[in-house]
Amino acid sequence: MTIEDDVQFRNPSFSPDLWPRLSCSDPNQITLAASNPALDQTPTLFFQGTGQLKAADNLRILTGEPATEKLVILNNGNVGIGESNPTTAKLVVNGSLKLQQGVAVNEFSNDGNLTDNSDLTIPTEKAVKAYVDTKITQVNTALATKAAIAGSVTQDFQARNLTVTGNLEVTGTTTFRTSLEAKGAIRAGGSDLYFTETNHSHTGIGNTTGFAAIENATNYGALMILGRAGTPKGRYVKLWDYLQVNGGMEIYSSANPTVLRIQSAAGFGAGRIEFWSDPQGSQPEWRPSFIQSTDQAPGTWSGGMAFYVNGRGFERRTAAVEVMRIIEGRVIVNGVLQQSSSRSLKENIGALSSQEAIATLAALNPVKFNYKADSLHEQHLGFVAEDVPELVASLDRETLSSMNIVAILTKVLQEQQATIVTLTNRLAALESKQVEDD
Repeated sequence: MTIEDDVQFRNPSFSPDLWPRLSCSDPNQITLAASNPALDQTPTLFFQGTGQLKAADNLRILTGEPATEKLVILNNGNVGIGESNPTTAKLVVNGSLKLQQGVAVNEFSNDGNLTDNSDLTIPTEKAVKAYVDTKITQVNTALATKAAIAGSVTQDFQARNLTVTGNLEVTGTTTFRTSLEAKGAIRAGGSDLYFTETNHSHTGIGNTTGFAAIENATNYGALMILGRAGTPKGRYVKLWDYLQVNGGMEIYSSANPTVLRIQSAAGFGAGRIEFWSDPQGSQPEWRPSFIQSTDQAPGTWSGGMAFYVNGRGFERRTAAVEVMRIIEGRVIVNGVLQQSSSRSLKENIGALSSQEAIATLAALNPVKFNYKADSLHEQHLGFVAEDVPELVASLDRETLSSMNIVAILTKVLQEQQATIVTLTNRLAALESKQVEDD
């Protein structure tokens, strides 16, 4: 059948401009105007040969009710799934891609470190290359380090450099208390040991019985050397050989009293504290002075402390001269005992009256006694500090100054000498008159 004109399907229910029309404007091509084809139920659009879907501009596929766009093919060939304007790439997917193994992928990544470690991201070729190159570098570094190791993992080894970013345990236990634990000796040959953590606080780990510690403790503001804990003496530190302190030295203990013990040997020996001076600025000129125990030989248990000074002059610069010894309360001075008495050291200087001196001397009560600390009970003569007159007493009335007694005696003696002179003159005058009368 041949139709000369187009075919229009009429329906009185619609306006005539909405009636669909079939026409043939090009060879072998049917044009459907003013209408959209609708297929009922689930029909199939089947091409007997090679089929084509053609669009003069973009091709968009909509589904659902109401219909929404799901797929678009732009006129430049870009495809968008869930994306209405896929201008950035040939395929733009707004959603996840599901691979054969059932893993959903939602993006491509150019992160050369593969930081996310995600099943939802596909790395780009550049990212994969960067990651592999990094790993190759790390392996090469590890191989270079292992090449410097002598022995297997169970043997001793040497390494030029060993960098540890976490804890390091040597012959270790599975439990870490500190960043480095070594079950054995640690040697630092010819090198320094630095404590560079400025915010470390005292941990108390060294308080464990049998433990010792060295800590750079900010809460104590000091480098703490903590002796072996749990000994009968408490914390215990022993230093062998020579110790030099280039600065001040303070000894503190919570115990009462604080004890500084100097002992030259476990058995016999004289402990000594030495003081060195260098007046000429050269080591040969060093001049020692020292204080030491007076027990210097077995069987001479005299007790006490002796004070030695260097001799005067270059020839006797290292001579040890004993100047004083203290034994059971006695002070023995091998030389002259001089008390400072310069006017420049004094104030409120006033004359001592004869009346004060005479009254004080009259109130002094000389006694004989021995000191309780003297095991020999040697007898002495003197005064009792609590009983002397106020003028010669000390503030605590436990000590006496010999110069005070000397001053009283001197004043009284001067007064007596003046009296003797006066009486002598009077006697001479009387004797002269007697001679004249005769």
